[in-house]
Amino acid sequence: LRLQKMIFKRFINQSLKQGGRTRRIDDVITDMANGMPLLELIEVMSGKKYSGKTLKESKLRVRMIDNINQILNFVKKDCSVSTKVVAEDLADGNETSIMGLVFAVILKYLRLDEDDDESGDIREALKLWLSNKTAGYAGVEIDSLTKSFYNGLAFNALIHKMRPKLVDYDALSPGNKEANLQQALELGEKYLNIEKFLEPSDIPKLNEVSMVIYLTDWYNGITLLQKQDIAARRIGKLVEMTILHDNMRAEYREKATTLVAWVDQKIVELSKNEFDNTLEGVQALMKEFYDYKEQEKSSKIVDHISIVALYNNLALRLANHKRPAFKAGGGLDVEDLEAKFESLEAAEVAKGGALNNELARQLKLKKVAARFKEEVKKLKDWGHHKAKEIAHEPKIELTHDAEDAIDDLGFLTADVANSKKTRLSALSKLLKVLVDEDYQHKDEVSASYGEMGEAFEGMEQSLSEKKTALEAELARQQGLDATACQEFADAVKAFQDFVKSKRAALSAGENTPLEDQLATLVASMSDMSEADSLIKTVSKKSKKQKKRGLAHNPHTNITAADVRAQWKQYELLVAKKKELLEQEIEESKRAGLTEEQMKEITDNFKYFDKDGDDKLTKRELRACLQSLGEESNPQAVKAVLDEFDGSGDGNIQSAEFMQFMIKQLGDSDSKEEIIQSFKYLAYEKDTVTASNLETVVNNKSFKDMHVDYLKKEMKECGDGYDYPTWTKEAFDR
Repeated sequence: LRLQKMIFKRFINQSLKQGGRTRRIDDVITDMANGMPLLELIEVMSGKKYSGKTLKESKLRVRMIDNINQILNFVKKDCSVSTKVVAEDLADGNETSIMGLVFAVILKYLRLDEDDDESGDIREALKLWLSNKTAGYAGVEIDSLTKSFYNGLAFNALIHKMRPKLVDYDALSPGNKEANLQQALELGEKYLNIEKFLEPSDIPKLNEVSMVIYLTDWYNGITLLQKQDIAARRIGKLVEMTILHDNMRAEYREKATTLVAWVDQKIVELSKNEFDNTLEGVQALMKEFYDYKEQEKSSKIVDHISIVALYNNLALRLANHKRPAFKAGGGLDVEDLEAKFESLEAAEVAKGGALNNELARQLKLKKVAARFKEEVKKLKDWGHHKAKEIAHEPKIELTHDAEDAIDDLGFLTADVANSKKTRLSALSKLLKVLVDEDYQHKDEVSASYGEMGEAFEGMEQSLSEKKTALEAELARQQGLDATACQEFADAVKAFQDFVKSKRAALSAGENTPLEDQLATLVASMSDMSEADSLIKTVSKKSKKQKKRGLAHNPHTNITAADVRAQWKQYELLVAKKKELLEQEIEESKRAGLTEEQMKEITDNFKYFDKDGDDKLTKRELRACLQSLGEESNPQAVKAVLDEFDGSGDGNIQSAEFMQFMIKQLGDSDSKEEIIQSFKYLAYEKDTVTASNLETVVNNKSFKDMHVDYLKKEMKECGDGYDYPTWTKEAFDR
């Protein structure tokens, strides 16, 4: 009787606690004297509420008897518990009557399965549950609720079923009864929350009534382990998500830092305008500049797109999981990177302008030098011809022959003087240009000029007139160049404004639902006619520039190739964002479940849907929940149906069951759910120990790496770790 009283006391207190009652008893017999613990017990177990005469606790026997009679009337009539106990039995502490009454209440309402008939026996239901849990374990056969447990193997099998690491079952021997029981009782107290008020020697002394009540404690303990498994799975998913997000933040900062450093260095390099004063030198620099834009910068643009995609992916995940937005700070945010590239483009425009100016200068010098050499050659040829005329000796036979020769010499002298004046003047101007512009061969041309002594003054007027005509034509051609450059720059600006508007439209909806963002994105991708038209216009204007031989546009540093590259980059960014959105939507629907988990849920549902009507009955639902390792007690089954049975017919459809499983297994967005999960592992304490964490490792949904991470990240507090603070920090970032 002593053991039976201890077991009944434990059961009553556990039942009251689970029912949300604050009352606890110290002695089953004496504390039942006023009937109030009995009333609370049957209210909790039956789910019915006493509505009779108001009861007030009293130590007066007359009032106590009256209260007990009211309670017994409720027990017998409203709760249909068959008993011959009278009020005086409770008031007088009749042990046999009180223990019999309590057991009658337990037998009436204690059910492992809500579908069990009320006329069914808890003993049979308990035996079936125990048989299922210990099936396949050597030396265990549940044919009795007493003798089957005497050697301790059954208890150890229950523990091993849920926590294989705790029990080396193959090492157990049926002959070591006391050692087996001692191990099971100690593990039960430590891990199943089963109070160790019995010794191994007490187990064989328990009658079937006591053993039934005691085994229900083990049933509740196994249920706790199932809750811990679910809790560990949720915590493991949060750990993985937190690690992933932290790694993405670190990767973004690292890549953004590297990119910003490259941009800053490149801006410094581009700002240096050092030329060697040769045409070949500036042409080499020009090639190097365009190679940089086509190769080095293109690769960095791809890096930039990748970094932005990484940021967008992280932003989507954080928003989808209701986490604070990520801010890199230190000039590393996405808008800061955009500003850096704008500064880089400004530096490129300046560099391009300086290179083109130097190239134009060198080309001009080359042209002037060529003209100078040509004029020198003509002047030498002319001088050679005139030298022959001067050397010619006329035949003079008469006076007038001499006079004629003198006249001819005068004409020749005047011709030489006039030619010398005009030709040297032109050469002097060319020479001045070459000297002023520091032409690389200026010494040579200066020497050539010194050798020249003739000019062509007679051609001065015609040359002046021709110059005027050529200047007018030059002005007209320059106007056409300016128009071509402006038209191309306008076409580029129209394209860039279009791309900016597209980017802005995508960014504007980042706080809207993922499905709406995807719809907007798909709609923007469906019609690219405007982009095609703008790109064709840019290409057409670019060809016009090239036809006119324009290598530099003073209004823009962007080329037609740049425009095509920018559009490809935009398409790449859009495609990447579409892919990310689709992934996030799918993950959101699955709430973090893998395809394998989805398949397992679907396959199990189909297996227990025996008639194939896409519905599970209450009994089928319980079996399916058990197969998936979920809570399957009556309260759990009822809770599932209450929340997910949309038709209210007591069955659950496959889609409804999937919603339930996603809620159970998916990434929890609730800080409170994670804290509750830790409470399960910590047995309601505010700190969780390393042992609490290590015990639930299964190398599937909760692994050693999860434990190592939590031990590293959580603050130590006494002999455990501060999980509430860590959970808050995880949800705050």
